[in-house]
Amino acid sequence: MIARNIVFAKDKTWVSGDILIDDKPKIEGQEEPLWEHVIFDRPYNRHVKGRRINWQNYTKILGI
Repeated sequence: MIARNIVFAKDKTWVSGDILIDDKPKIEGQEEPLWEHVIFDRPYNRHVKGRRINWQNYTKILGI
């Protein structure tokens, strides 16, 4: 798998895309996000409901 675009940003709501993979349970910023937030599964965020991704299921979740 080759990443075509990787973006580092303080306010992730300014970035457009299809999905945002992040371990932070709640993403806040100045804009309304246009992407789907997929939570990277970590012990400290398991209390949060939502679509989750990890190293075992990433190909299924990303469709690759």
